[in-house]
Amino acid sequence: MRLAMQHNTLIFGSRRRHLRGYYDFRSNASSSGWIVVHPLVAQRMQECGLWTADDYLQLPGVIVSGHPDRHVRRVYLPRIGQAYLKRQHYVTLKERFRNWRQGHGWVSRSVREGRMLQLISQFTQNVPQWLAFGENNRNQAFLLVASLDDAVDLHHWIKRNEGLNPRDLARQIGEVIARFHDYGFTLPDLTAKHIFVNTKSHRIVVVDWASSNRCLFVPLRDRINDLAHLHASISHESVGVRERLALLSSALATYRQQSACRWNLPELARWIDRLSQHRSARSSLREQRQSQDEAPEFIWLAQEAVCVTPEAARWWPHPPMAPPFYDENHDDMTWVLPTGETGYLIRGCSRLTLKGLWNSWRGYPLSTPAQYWARLLVHLQRRGVPAIRLLAFGHRLRSWHSVEWFVLCAPYSFPCSFEDDRLLIDLGRLLRRLHEASCLLAPTAIHNAFSVYNDQLYICQIKYIIYRKRISKCKAINNLYSILKYLPFHVHKLIKYGYEK
Repeated sequence: MRLAMQHNTLIFGSRRRHLRGYYDFRSNASSSGWIVVHPLVAQRMQECGLWTADDYLQLPGVIVSGHPDRHVRRVYLPRIGQAYLKRQHYVTLKERFRNWRQGHGWVSRSVREGRMLQLISQFTQNVPQWLAFGENNRNQAFLLVASLDDAVDLHHWIKRNEGLNPRDLARQIGEVIARFHDYGFTLPDLTAKHIFVNTKSHRIVVVDWASSNRCLFVPLRDRINDLAHLHASISHESVGVRERLALLSSALATYRQQSACRWNLPELARWIDRLSQHRSARSSLREQRQSQDEAPEFIWLAQEAVCVTPEAARWWPHPPMAPPFYDENHDDMTWVLPTGETGYLIRGCSRLTLKGLWNSWRGYPLSTPAQYWARLLVHLQRRGVPAIRLLAFGHRLRSWHSVEWFVLCAPYSFPCSFEDDRLLIDLGRLLRRLHEASCLLAPTAIHNAFSVYNDQLYICQIKYIIYRKRISKCKAINNLYSILKYLPFHVHKLIKYGYEK
């Protein structure tokens, strides 16, 4: 294995190729891929036993956010501390082609972001410190970045409102955005959750550079698009007009000074407002504005076969894939947890569709009902909708044409009967919150989906909840009246009162 230093970078591999001004060392077919390591931490990485791409990809940690094809994992490394591992389970040809077409080479989004951080860090320190990135020969990729100590994202800082005037913070964020644009970097993924503020020094750090591009000059339209994306990710109740104008003024100050800009500030503000109204309907931005709670964290105990929360990891049996989670019987059942709570175990076995067979053969992530219901439970928790708590889920191939899966939730209690007027009013309120969370209830399940725990009405059966990216007011009202058809007429008034209150 070769080791070389070029442009403040240590690169491990077996043969050298010259690409866009620096040397890249890639492995041959018999090795496990290639990695690029920051020279300041290369020795410490080797002391941790991290020599190949597979060593990085197998780092244990807690999953803090994720998608079907990738996730972000918080890991701990001796002598380095906490870090975040962006792990891609599979890199598609479509992704590589998109990166190649945009001038970044035939690489994954992790490598693209790592190279962007490597380049941006030469101009400014308002980005996270990259530690390593690379790919293996199984189309998997990773990016390891250092943790941001004493930093919270912009959403949490707005809620806490710690130590700094909001308008001053808005000006600082605008100045940071202006510097990035002046250096020639675009920010297409600029949202409030990607801006971190240090609670002590108030230093601004922007994360997630996987879609950024470098150009000689960022035109006004791209600057406006980036600011509109940020504008749409923050609710109007949390940030006022004055703070938004302060950010806009500082973000476009250098552009207006250095070029003959024919737009004045109010016109630019109206332009951004029109774009943000169009983008605010996107589900990802809408969830950022409306989310109330943190998403739960998860730990892989047996890859995707068993994914549990830290709470469940304390008592999870060994081996992880033991019954009753994976068993010959695939019926749903109640299960008393070691903590004393009653959990509800949803199990099943599904046949793979043609698309599922193709994904299985290519090594793509499988799509199962367990994934859908787990994501739905996380969505309800983040939106503050009272629902049963997700503890674990997983899926594995049973044969070449079938996959078995499970979802474990708690606490579970048997469905309630709506004989109390207070419960009927609470039902109306819960249905309203469910619709506001872009979810519908199957009308026939009104007598089986709800229960009472600690004197609070909550959703005890997730199988009857349907998620839609967009729910119009008309569709929500139709769902409400469809539900009322399965209830006695004399309770309709109380449910409507709770829904409208």
